[in-house]
Amino acid sequence: MIYNHFPNEEKWQLLAGPITMQEYLSMPETHAAFFEFNLQVISPQNSHAISLQKDKYYGEILVRCPDDTELSGSLKESTDEQTVKGADKVYFDRQKSLWRCQFAPRKNGMHDITIYAKKKSSEGTFAGAVLFIFDVKDLKTFISFPRTWFHFYEYDLEVVAPLHSGSVVWPVGASYCEILIRCPDDVQLSGHIGKGQRIQQGELIQYNAEKELWQCLFAPKSNGLHEITIFAKKLDGKENKSHCVVQFDLDVKDLKQTMTFPLTYEPFQERKCHLYEPLNGILKKGAAATIHCRLPGATEVNMTVDSKWLTAQGYENNVLKRTIKVGSQDMSLWAKYDKNSSYSSVLTYTVK
Repeated sequence: MIYNHFPNEEKWQLLAGPITMQEYLSMPETHAAFFEFNLQVISPQNSHAISLQKDKYYGEILVRCPDDTELSGSLKESTDEQTVKGADKVYFDRQKSLWRCQFAPRKNGMHDITIYAKKKSSEGTFAGAVLFIFDVKDLKTFISFPRTWFHFYEYDLEVVAPLHSGSVVWPVGASYCEILIRCPDDVQLSGHIGKGQRIQQGELIQYNAEKELWQCLFAPKSNGLHEITIFAKKLDGKENKSHCVVQFDLDVKDLKQTMTFPLTYEPFQERKCHLYEPLNGILKKGAAATIHCRLPGATEVNMTVDSKWLTAQGYENNVLKRTIKVGSQDMSLWAKYDKNSSYSSVLTYTVK
């Protein structure tokens, strides 16, 4: 019980080696969950305070715990006790077999850090386990972290852009924004954008084979704060469920023209297709449209216009490129992935 009370006599400390009052006062404040979940602070040792990492914009606490336990954390400014959004990044380092708890402040001054714990199998909330002081000095710039979940690290995902930010920058004069993510070949991504509720056909999640990463495009319908969520699942056939992996904020300003992406179906992401043009999912009736799309592994590719099949042409070396006249109804792209199979829907354009 050394964490709750400092005995005057060394024999009642119940420790392998006695400590002094000064050492006791420097220990972090702990709660029952610290002992219940058998946590061990690796760094800082025998200290309740941390500082910025050298040449970094965040501080770090290293914690070891049993395999059935997961951690989370929060950073608050000591003056107003307000939680700093996007300031925490807590994940399991599989190489070191410990949890890295990183905290990125927005300004200099005193901050409070809380690390929480719970059983991975529990649907309940995290319990506060241990507290630290973060005295921030000489912070010249700041970063933020997107919100991440367990499977982001389990699937070995990497955010390529935006870098060191939990928010996506809205491009001036644009109709959509971009997030780039790199992940292993056996992981498939999906996602959506919302402002209170999901925006239908507001996303185009596709694989860029040239850059070997996923290009995630999102098109809002109005100005204001939006939330972008990206999901991932394994393609090993063992599970068919996508998991939340990472979430960003998007503050849209001066949106001049909205757009809607084509409606994509499961084979588009599963087969790692890439649509080059047109990205706008609404085509003009009677206009000429050039459809340019990469469909790796497809044995046959064709299109329907006004529910009528066209003559298959324009597909070679895994890429379709052909110009057609838009009809008066939806226009769809189809692909076969086996000579004896039927066509599967890849994507559909709306006609107006």
